[in-house]
Amino acid sequence: MVRLTVKATQEGTTTVEIEGRIVSEWISVVEIECQGLLAQGNNVVLDCSAVSFVGEDGVRMIRRLITQGCGIKNCPSFIQQILFT
Repeated sequence: MVRLTVKATQEGTTTVEIEGRIVSEWISVVEIECQGLLAQGNNVVLDCSAVSFVGEDGVRMIRRLITQGCGIKNCPSFIQQILFT
């Protein structure tokens, strides 16, 4: 299960806090939410501090979002290792 919390800041950035496991059916939930925010012209940053696991499809989805303009912060080292190697 995954939980998303969307927080807009005064600096014009929207942070999407992701909690839980990014796997199977939850991947589309994250991607649709982020793509919708990007389509509205928001600067989007994924806060991955509470992510406990990312499956292979989740890794590909996060990489796609990054190439579409999403930033990433508070990413645990084990997820950074998977995403950026």
